[in-house]
Amino acid sequence: MSRDLSSALDPSARPAAAPPPGLAGRPIGEILVRAEGLDPARIEEALAAQRGEHAGLRLGEILIRLKAVGEAAVLRALAKDP
Repeated sequence: MSRDLSSALDPSARPAAAPPPGLAGRPIGEILVRAEGLDPARIEEALAAQRGEHAGLRLGEILIRLKAVGEAAVLRALAKDP
């Protein structure tokens, strides 16, 4: 196989996709509020739970358990945060 073709087929040789503008690198809570319309009070509730009865869990997991958002919304938010 030619060098040009093999590098085109190798996923590690491709440049990484650019993160969506404006949300990349933001905390997941901020992404959920801005992109999914989640009430900021629900983020505060989940953060309090993370310090208490849900210590050790990730914020997205807590928000799903609290039924504040669905799993699909958390996955979309994570996809926006490289």
